[in-house]
Amino acid sequence: MTLSDVDLQTIADAAGGLMVQEQEAGTVLAIRRAGGDVPVILDPARYLQPTTGERTQQPSLWSADPLDAVAEGQAQHRVAAFLSPAGYIASGDLSTLRAVLDEGVRFAEVAKRQPHLAPALISLPIDTGWLRRPDCREQLVKAVSGVGSGIAVVPGGAGDPLEGRKAVAGLVELIEAAQNGVAVLRTDLAGIGAVAFGAVATSIGLSTALRHTVAAGGRAFAQQDRSPRVLVAPLLSWTRGSQLAQVVRDDGLLDCDCPVCYGRSLRRFIREDAESAREAATHSVLAWRSVMDGILDEQPDRRRAAWLEVCAEAISNHAALRASSRVALQLPRYLKSWTALSA
Repeated sequence: MTLSDVDLQTIADAAGGLMVQEQEAGTVLAIRRAGGDVPVILDPARYLQPTTGERTQQPSLWSADPLDAVAEGQAQHRVAAFLSPAGYIASGDLSTLRAVLDEGVRFAEVAKRQPHLAPALISLPIDTGWLRRPDCREQLVKAVSGVGSGIAVVPGGAGDPLEGRKAVAGLVELIEAAQNGVAVLRTDLAGIGAVAFGAVATSIGLSTALRHTVAAGGRAFAQQDRSPRVLVAPLLSWTRGSQLAQVVRDDGLLDCDCPVCYGRSLRRFIREDAESAREAATHSVLAWRSVMDGILDEQPDRRRAAWLEVCAEAISNHAALRASSRVALQLPRYLKSWTALSA
């Protein structure tokens, strides 16, 4: 899917910000030339590169710190937060975790020397085994607790990395334990739950590939169905338009009042063309932002409960749709994983 600068500006405005890979930094300049001025994060995305076993060397008297170039590039684009480069950290690989944190601390110091002032986040692209396994979770929490910068978790793994109960519980524990704040980036709707439970920021991917991170060399699950994937807000679920088209009676559940849909049904997203994909993407951002705004409108001490209530309501809506239409759309596992926290 290719989005125009106008599409990206609309999406960035709706989302309240934009995170793009470093190699796509030109997109930021194009949006700003068009008058857009939203918070931006540039992701070095080193975790998508094959592992070489080599780490960034300490600076010497004869060469500049290689992290300078990364920080300078982000400063030039007036980022809302600096984000350190980091390779993918396999579950249980404590030495790599420590090395990534050490380099992240160094990067934060480099970022402080930039003329552009912004907080620095240490990127942690981790396999969610770090969150699911009690021993790994304990090591992770201990390792980040003494770091003097915020942490940006980029969850990785097969499928939806944050759909299981143990992963969700581990994420919440990490958010609560980190002293300088946790952002959850390049994720799915779990990002809304993370913010409800105290995360300082999140970025929700525009496509499946940008929501479900896999290690370099890994492959995301591919489907033959090319109809647009649409976020159905009452179901808190991304669903293919071809599947929605099979729903005969939905009692208005699939009607949407966002500025893209104007009351039309989401069952219309059946064409496999670029225009439908762009429209579905813009709708989906507007839909999740509406859910996020509903959570943030609550008092801070009510946001956790509000998110769990939204998840419970989505589970009920799935059941109601199944009963009225006889079509069982897949219930995302993450919904029950979040509601399990209230048990």
